Amino acid sequence: MARPTLASALRSQLKRLDITTAIDDFEGGATSLADLRRLPLDLVKIERPLVANMLADRASHDVVDLILTLGRKWKLEIGAQGIEKAGHFEVLKNLGCLFGQGYFFSPPIDGAAASQLLRQQSSAQRPSMVNFR
Repeated sequence: MARPTLASALRSQLKRLDITTAIDDFEGGATSLADLRRLPLDLVKIERPLVANMLADRASHDVVDLILTLGRKWKLEIGAQGIEKAGHFEVLKNLGCLFGQGYFFSPPIDGAAASQLLRQQSSAQRPSMVNFR
C-alpha cells in the first residue's frame, strides 16, 4: 500500500491469474476509500471490533452498514470478521453481508478438522462458515 501504483499493477496481474485479493481488517483507517476504488480487489473484510460492537453501539452498526452499502455500489464482496454471536450473524445477514468468519461458526482449527466440519455442516444445513447465502 506504500506504493499504490505497484500494488495496483500487482493486484491486476493476480486478478488475470484468477487469484482473489482481499483487504483484511477494514474499518477505514489505514486503507482509504480511494484505495478501495483504485485497487482491483475482490473482497474486503470488516474488522472484528466493528462487528463486536455493532449490537450495542449505533455508530459501529452504522459504519458496518455503510461499508456494506459501499461494497454493493462498488461491486466489492464484503465479509465480516469476529462473528461470535447469533445476533452478529442475524444483523449482518439483514444488512446484506454474504461472507463471514468467527467463533459463531467455529474456533480456529487445522485442515483435517476443517474438512470434517464442512462435511458435518453440509449434511446438517447449518449456517455456512464462509458464505451467508
